[in-house]
Amino acid sequence: MAAWARLVSSAARTGMQFQPLRTAAPRQAVRYLNIHEYQSQDLLRKYDIAVPSGRVANSPADAEAAAKDLGVDDVVIKAQVLAGGRGKGHFSNGFQGGVHLCKTSEVKGFAEKMIGGTLITKQTGAEGKPCNSVLVAKRFSVKSEMYVAILLDRATYSPVIVGSPAGGMNIEEVAEKTPEKIHKISLDVSTLDDPESVPLEVFNMTLLS
Repeated sequence: MAAWARLVSSAARTGMQFQPLRTAAPRQAVRYLNIHEYQSQDLLRKYDIAVPSGRVANSPADAEAAAKDLGVDDVVIKAQVLAGGRGKGHFSNGFQGGVHLCKTSEVKGFAEKMIGGTLITKQTGAEGKPCNSVLVAKRFSVKSEMYVAILLDRATYSPVIVGSPAGGMNIEEVAEKTPEKIHKISLDVSTLDDPESVPLEVFNMTLLS
């Protein structure tokens, strides 16, 4: 749990500037950070936060090798595209889904249909986005799903932790149909007296809500 606090605190110390909570006039949102899933996992590993074993692959042959290196029969292959809704998306070549659970022996075939294609999701628009790589990772049996994210509150321009015990890839649907299951903790990192208390709050709002 302390890893979450170290990640937030370290970000504040190493160049990310967090402004105190305040009310501000609306302005055009600009995204300065765009990273793929595999890159975010590398960042989490750096701060000792557990993520599934796996690596990125840029070709079908590389994807097959990555799956074999994991030493397991069941894996997941995920299109690395900067857009949400990948699992429910489709490729312009007609292949359905940007996330697939499969056997190691099937990875190369899936990668051939994904790498070099254009993935279209509800967030990409009709033009879609190119898929130049896939993430091949160890597959786990999911007993329950939670959602935790550190986002920027556009109203206050301060970080906010958003969590839900009903998380997963349908979090937008959860927010629309059962908003009471979405919990928020606003942060003012510059005046946060006890960063170690943040992970406990996140744990409480996601698991015990």
